[in-house]
Amino acid sequence: LHDSLVPVISSQLARERPIKTLEDLQRFPWLHDSLRGSKWQQWLVASHAMHLTCTRSMKLQDAETTLTAAVQGLGIAIGHDALVAHDVGAGRLVEAWPHHCPLAAGYHLILPHRGRGNPGVAALVDWLQQEARAFRGDGQT
Repeated sequence: LHDSLVPVISSQLARERPIKTLEDLQRFPWLHDSLRGSKWQQWLVASHAMHLTCTRSMKLQDAETTLTAAVQGLGIAIGHDALVAHDVGAGRLVEAWPHHCPLAAGYHLILPHRGRGNPGVAALVDWLQQEARAFRGDGQT
């Protein structure tokens, strides 16, 4: 499953303070994941937006905490498509800016030979592949 980075913001905050230009992202605190602190930098480079600066930021423990802070309206987070899709689909988050930064790495399912004949493992593999196809909406995993 391929992945990309995209800035996300709570839908309520986006309604209250609409983002109309790339520069508008600077009006909000930027939420950082301390485990993978380079996500903002990576997205800015890919978006040709290195001129943007953050005057207020918050460094949080991990991706889950960072996305929870974004849902709560504390600022804009850079999220992995695969991790924000549920919150975006439910309307809790929206893309703050529509540019996605594709990542070279993705998600892979590795299955040892000894698990291949196990019906429980087969059911899990089928479910994971269905979820991947549904996430991408293109029938591919």
